Amino acid sequence: MQLDTSRPIYASFGGIIAIGNLKGGVGKSTLAVGLAGAMARTGKSVALVDGDPQATSRRWLVKSNLPIHVETLDLDSLSSLESWLGRAERLVRAHGTVVVDLPATIGPAMASAFLLARLILVPVSLSAVDIDGTNRVLRYIRTARSERGGIGPEVMIVPNKLPRSVGIERPVLDVLHGFGEPVVGGLSLYPEHGRAFAAGCWIGDLVPGSRAHNEVMDLEAAVADAMRRTVQAPRIEAAKQERRDRERAAVVDAAKPPVRTPRLPWWQRIFAS
Repeated sequence: MQLDTSRPIYASFGGIIAIGNLKGGVGKSTLAVGLAGAMARTGKSVALVDGDPQATSRRWLVKSNLPIHVETLDLDSLSSLESWLGRAERLVRAHGTVVVDLPATIGPAMASAFLLARLILVPVSLSAVDIDGTNRVLRYIRTARSERGGIGPEVMIVPNKLPRSVGIERPVLDVLHGFGEPVVGGLSLYPEHGRAFAAGCWIGDLVPGSRAHNEVMDLEAAVADAMRRTVQAPRIEAAKQERRDRERAAVVDAAKPPVRTPRLPWWQRIFAS
């Protein structure tokens, strides 16, 4: 993909924040709902897109009175990818910041998020299985960076579901830093998160001032700081332009003897490494 890198755009906030890992049960929805709620409570305009088949984020906020636009992401085939690209851009225009809770699978949803996101949060709990999934997802993110001409996405490793009062042991912390991406304070395994889900509300509305609430607000502050330092992702039209270029090239190539192997679409190249 040929991207215009001559005019990187910095903005104080706004864009897509994707939350994902190739391992279920790492607390993606807890992060997504907590972060979106904290943004709304600090005056930011935010939408939450639930891409997980279990729709945990959407069900979590069903009774909430927070000013958060919530919708699901129906993207289980490549044929629906183009419509999602345009939809994502419309959500950013309408709501400023879009938090996407990704499914824990390799597919169009994850590929599109890697193309479009300004920031990716990778939650990881302290287990060998989660470490392996994190290694894989970071490899795909690095490929996406190459596809985007080096314009992001930025990444933050978020230790999640941490033992209360114990913290992270030094050897585990060394492993997390070994990923080569910034590591921020994560969320501990407080029962208040489960209570907030059962009540259908944001944790800050259920137990304001609690340690669980304070951790969420600290994470939001770290994300806000990272967003101020990052550039906006390449415009979605770049992906659409690549599609038009491929179609034109296909017409030209059809009139010639085949001389080269067609280049894979960007979403396939991301996962080919």
